[in-house]
Amino acid sequence: MALPARRGVTPDRWPPYNAPKHGAGSMRLPARLLIAAFLATGIGPPAGHAQSTGDFEQTVSGHVQELLPDNNAGGVAVALRANGKTSFYNYGMADAARQRRITSDSIFNLASVGKLFATTLLAVAVKRGEMRLDDPVAKYVTELQKGGDIQEVTLGQIASHTSGLPREPGQYETWHRGKYTLPDFIRFLNEWQADPQHEPGQQDIYSNLAMILLRLALERRFNEPFATLMKERITGPLGMDSTALKLSPAQRARAVQGYGPLGRAIGQPGIGTSSNMDFAVAGQIFSSPRDMAVFLTANMGELADAAKVGIVILENRGRQKATRVGRQILRELARAMAQEPPAEGADPD
Repeated sequence: MALPARRGVTPDRWPPYNAPKHGAGSMRLPARLLIAAFLATGIGPPAGHAQSTGDFEQTVSGHVQELLPDNNAGGVAVALRANGKTSFYNYGMADAARQRRITSDSIFNLASVGKLFATTLLAVAVKRGEMRLDDPVAKYVTELQKGGDIQEVTLGQIASHTSGLPREPGQYETWHRGKYTLPDFIRFLNEWQADPQHEPGQQDIYSNLAMILLRLALERRFNEPFATLMKERITGPLGMDSTALKLSPAQRARAVQGYGPLGRAIGQPGIGTSSNMDFAVAGQIFSSPRDMAVFLTANMGELADAAKVGIVILENRGRQKATRVGRQILRELARAMAQEPPAEGADPD
């Protein structure tokens, strides 16, 4: 499906996605998709050198303290993968009112970390030759072929947050009341007009809306619900039994209570209420530290000729600096494992 160039934007000017074309062996998505609680890095330390588990725990604990609330309204779970082994460190409360402590099997709402499952499914599909990064999203979500600028948006742009689409539809439609149904969602996309600050392929714009659209495109391509695709292609093969869009009663019993920045309990454990989209494919994804450690390990690849270190940080209290803390831990461990002195003036952010 060829798309017309508009306002001087031509396909050969669109930025690359660091990914091979159709039929090649792998796909790499931008690091900004590894957000908030899911961080990984590769290092190459001298042969035979390894930090002890006790050293790891001391490093993690020292940095995580700033994420822990004084009133026990929330906590932090950490899964660390280093030297081919996984270690778990848990702090604080899963539910302060019920005095339940966080464990490695506590189940968290992944929030934006859940975007990794859609991009991973796309990566797998591209690797298998089932989809292409330069495919227009309207090729799969055919209702969008009636729209305007949305017809220029590709799967690669959606996955790399360069689609030009806004973070939420409500940024444009301040008049809209209530949540968006699927027909509302499609209508908005068909009516969306790109302006000079929102050109497909030209700007980095973080978009929750775009990632829901990617899920929908995956559903349409394979004629299966997104939750089924996740289970068949990711969580099932990896044995991630605590990861789902909709939790069973047994899983909900392990779900953490969410808290606001000031410690006020928000919502019910195991029920996603933060999305402003009211249709199945837009649901929240839940998982445990143990499951996310498996997902992390699979993504790291565990090559035989280089050591790697990766970390998952999950927390149940809003607006905490998990990204910065995760980077600090990774950099400190990477330097220690490589026996390198810290760079003078280095800034973890």
